[in-house]
Amino acid sequence: MRHSLAASTRGTSGHAGLRVISIATITAAIALSSATTLRVQGLPVGIGEVLAFACIALRWIDPTARAPAAGEDFGGGVRTFRALLLAVLASAAVSTVAAPWVVGPVKAAPPEQAMRNLLALWLACAFAEATTTLAVRHRLQHLGMTVLTVTVGLHGALLAISLVANASWAKSMWYGQERFAGLAENPNQLGLCLVATACAAAALAARSTVRPWMVAAVMPGLAGLALATRSEASLLALGVLCLLAILLHALGWSAFAQQDRKAAGAAGFAVLLAMFALAASPLLTESAGRLYDAGAQGSDRMHLWSSAFEVGMTSPVIGLGPAAHALLPGYPGAHEAHSTILDWWTMTGALGTAVLVWLFAGAGWDMAQRGNRWGLCGLAALVVFSAFHLVIRQPAFWFALGMCYAAGAQRLHASH
Repeated sequence: MRHSLAASTRGTSGHAGLRVISIATITAAIALSSATTLRVQGLPVGIGEVLAFACIALRWIDPTARAPAAGEDFGGGVRTFRALLLAVLASAAVSTVAAPWVVGPVKAAPPEQAMRNLLALWLACAFAEATTTLAVRHRLQHLGMTVLTVTVGLHGALLAISLVANASWAKSMWYGQERFAGLAENPNQLGLCLVATACAAAALAARSTVRPWMVAAVMPGLAGLALATRSEASLLALGVLCLLAILLHALGWSAFAQQDRKAAGAAGFAVLLAMFALAASPLLTESAGRLYDAGAQGSDRMHLWSSAFEVGMTSPVIGLGPAAHALLPGYPGAHEAHSTILDWWTMTGALGTAVLVWLFAGAGWDMAQRGNRWGLCGLAALVVFSAFHLVIRQPAFWFALGMCYAAGAQRLHASH
């Protein structure tokens, strides 16, 4: 009896220790992947991706993993998320293999670049699946949100210090001496971290532990950092979140969702389609071009979008493989179009793009029919930001999107 008790104690402590290691690893992955993409010499991925892979491996061998208890079925949202992640990887793999046969090896993505990007995308998707699973079962979303919030707070402090300090290390945090990048490689990565923080926090606002006023309270700080990064996409995304939240509140969205869930889901889907249309509309692209022209980016960005469309039309169904394909006059080689939809279309064609749109729409449907207007607004902000940057390789993006799915599923559980 004594030996059995001792063995049981050792087993319990071992499981607890492994759980601590798992949580610590995924926390470090979220922190590093959100704040920076520090490169590992000789590897095609960053430290954040390596730690995310370690977390996934630990998740696979974690003996503390359990099936949902009675009454803890979180609905089909998370299962849909996993299925769509597999579809994302499948579409990228199909384009990698089939594109050289369809358009020829010269026009298709270089094999080494395609496989490297496919590996990075696989890690990001697997990280998203592991994060969502742990978020639902181990309440990791609060830990992830803490990491993102601390990351944003740290950059706020670094911004304040760099504005008053004259040291070389303070000046090194400014990209091109005019845009604040902090610990990230460029200001747009920090901008994604800001939008991901706002999106994940908004998605969790339906829970009793995260109040809507808490989300509203951090918006000025996020907007201030976005101004310092001079990221128009970040400011536009945060502005869409705030304006849409006010509009849906005025329309009584939560009460409408309780009365007719299917109609609310369809309306939420329409809202996301409107965000896609807004991001792709000539009015917005021209306005974006004028804004970017203030930073000498406008003409280049417009050329990249136009080139991506032309190149994508050479293989509109399966794409050209996961790599950069847009061309920019005066610059050698291919470049990213700096638009998730356009870049993903050139990589995977209409099939892969449909899966990506479905990923956004699925989360929007779940949250809309549960009356989670804050989560819907956060998701819309993520959609708008992704229209101006290629974000599918960044774990911060997948974490925020995964939290939208987890929040929709948790809302379903709470309503029952």
